[in-house]
Amino acid sequence: MIVSQVNVFEPSKSYHNIWSCLANYRLYARLYVHFLFARMCLVNNIFMEHALSHSDHAEVTIKLSLPSQLGYEKLVWYLIAWCGPRLRLGASRIADLQTAICEACINAIEHGNQAQPQLRVEVTLHIAASYIEAVVRDEGVVKFCPSNVSPASIEQKLAGLAPARGMGLLLIAQLVDEAAFVENEAGTGNCFRIRMHRVEDTVAASPVTAA
Repeated sequence: MIVSQVNVFEPSKSYHNIWSCLANYRLYARLYVHFLFARMCLVNNIFMEHALSHSDHAEVTIKLSLPSQLGYEKLVWYLIAWCGPRLRLGASRIADLQTAICEACINAIEHGNQAQPQLRVEVTLHIAASYIEAVVRDEGVVKFCPSNVSPASIEQKLAGLAPARGMGLLLIAQLVDEAAFVENEAGTGNCFRIRMHRVEDTVAASPVTAA
């Protein structure tokens, strides 16, 4: 198995002080995310090109460690986009995978880690011959409870006929082949697994379940 690991940290306080003088902080945040991804690709480009080109025969694992701050989930989006042509998925399936993993990261940041930047969200992308799997782990300030998620449909939630909580999980379930909370090997925190088969449209999307 081939493994690549990247740890992403927040900019230092000195950078925050400099950039806080700028009115368009959101632009800086986007540029910083672009910079992080460019640096990540620069460091791993040769390694990843070789690994992914042989992913039909060897399993490839990519690990990202992100701070619990909204915006950093875009690194996962860019990573999937960069890997996209090598994944043997159609464009629509790649977009679905991007959306599903990013939504899982947002859930981990906002709910699991309660948006506390010092806590980490660990994303493991595993590329096998027949499937692509993403595992998103948080530190579990708030543990996922299945009883807190309404069984209502997305349509009912959008119409205001049911609580909006859990809509992200329903969206994920519609986009991928498998999606479920699973036991966290670390023993603490929430662990959410997403899987998409590399042969397009072979398996219908399954509902989100708690393992």
